Amino acid sequence: MHVEHAVTREIELKLVVAPEAADALAASQLLGRCTADVVLSAVYFDTPDHKLRRNGLSLRIRGENGRQIQAVKATDTAAAGLFSRAEWEREVESNRPEPDPRAPLADLLGGDASELAEQFRVIVNRRNFAATDGNAWFDAAIDFGEITVDGRFGAFCEVELELKSGEPAALFRLARRIGAQAPARIGVLSKAERGYRLLGPILAAEKAEKLRLDPCMSVVDGFAAVVHACLKQYRLNETIALERRCPAAVHQARVAVRRLRTALSIFRPLLRCDGMSRELNTRLRDLAREFGKVRDLDILIAHPTSA
Repeated sequence: MHVEHAVTREIELKLVVAPEAADALAASQLLGRCTADVVLSAVYFDTPDHKLRRNGLSLRIRGENGRQIQAVKATDTAAAGLFSRAEWEREVESNRPEPDPRAPLADLLGGDASELAEQFRVIVNRRNFAATDGNAWFDAAIDFGEITVDGRFGAFCEVELELKSGEPAALFRLARRIGAQAPARIGVLSKAERGYRLLGPILAAEKAEKLRLDPCMSVVDGFAAVVHACLKQYRLNETIALERRCPAAVHQARVAVRRLRTALSIFRPLLRCDGMSRELNTRLRDLAREFGKVRDLDILIAHPTSA
């Protein structure tokens, strides 16, 4: 017997942290009381040509307390690590996907789920918390995750904050408090995106993804999409540059900062002319200068005779 749930919209903020920082954060009480420790095992599905991914969808079946929960997620907007997604859930009887007429998946597959195949598996050791910020409250979680696909393996540790009541700005207030407690960086990848990236080639650096803007978007939504694209490019290259010496990643991170500064200039009428806006602009300018110095050194090392 199937148990279906109405479409919901989740609003999440992800923060990437080191495992030791996550342990310190859990002990700090900043996320409130711990409500449960659980192990979540999920299998992600797609067609051989990744039709779901190309259309902004993900499909997983996760084992939860002896039940199999199928979830289809559609990413509509994302800004600065803030994920706003429509989600369709239903309980299924096995670990095979089943058609869901309520989800856009039905239109793509024509009601036939037979071409869907397993792409990767994600196992997460999750510690759940109940967090608050004024009148806002959240489901908070610290995830220690592992992704496996075709003999390749990826590990991650992140804090996930899902807004249950209140304004999205409360997510960022809590994130700033977390950042003051433990080193944390904005997360720009969903678990599905992490898995798909393991399926593809290992890149030396991350160039900007093609940005899709809908003519029906409001100016604010368009601005949010542009900012997210810049931050995503920056964060992905920052991670590469921190792990190993990679001039290409440094260059692409610098490009991302330049694109972000340009976006802030173009959309300046949307921003408040206050101290926070001026501080952001100053910090981005200083960051761009530091990347410029590193880029000059990389060129010098690569072409010493031209100096």
